[in-house]
Amino acid sequence: MIGSIVKNVRWRMTAVAAIVVLPLVALACSAPGGGGGGGIAPVPRPDPTSTLDRAESLITNPVDSAFTVGFSMRCGGSVAGNSFSFNQDATATVDAPQTVLNGEHFSVWVTPGDWTVPASVPTQVGTQTIASVGSFILTLPLSPHVQFVDAVMTSGIPADQGYPQLQVINGQLWYTLDGPMAGGATITLPRVRIDLIAQGNDFDEIDYGMAFMKVTARVPNNLGGNTAVGVLCRPTTSQPFNETFIVPPQP
Repeated sequence: MIGSIVKNVRWRMTAVAAIVVLPLVALACSAPGGGGGGGIAPVPRPDPTSTLDRAESLITNPVDSAFTVGFSMRCGGSVAGNSFSFNQDATATVDAPQTVLNGEHFSVWVTPGDWTVPASVPTQVGTQTIASVGSFILTLPLSPHVQFVDAVMTSGIPADQGYPQLQVINGQLWYTLDGPMAGGATITLPRVRIDLIAQGNDFDEIDYGMAFMKVTARVPNNLGGNTAVGVLCRPTTSQPFNETFIVPPQP
């Protein structure tokens, strides 16, 4: 393995189970201008953003390990037939090796940024108060180029909000928290270490991101109680948070 750990400012948050794999080699040609003559034949050149080029660059030019991304999620649901939607800003930090060998056992550290529960959201018939949310689910897709080994929460267990749990469901790591979490409260989620084994071909790309977030919101009703409402949030971009490349052994 060459170098320690990553980063690359291509924003990263994979949408539902979306693992972004760029073309292995993309060639770009530029036709020279010239008046009336045959000109010089264009020379194909590797695309500087291709997977192969970026992987080779990481081997020869190690970069900083921790990569923090800011992103926006589009959230929505329906209360008594009245739909609502809103944007939710978030951050996440992902530390991962920049390169690994095929079959290598390695760890990725994911630190969700603080998340603020909305106190209210706009609907078709006016502002809707959010009393609390629970049944929090955050999903992290697992790349097809890894074998999952284990996942462990390492710090920052929230108090009085239930105990966070991790489980793998349909190729995704599900991060759950029962709650309740009051509307307007800021939640700090535990850091997670994900242990993986690389499995793929040379220069395959292992991406890390988020698929979706889901909560059950409690909203006040006319009967003096609260109504449970499902809220689903998806990232507004499919770019991954971070990536690791599988590389051949170095001489």
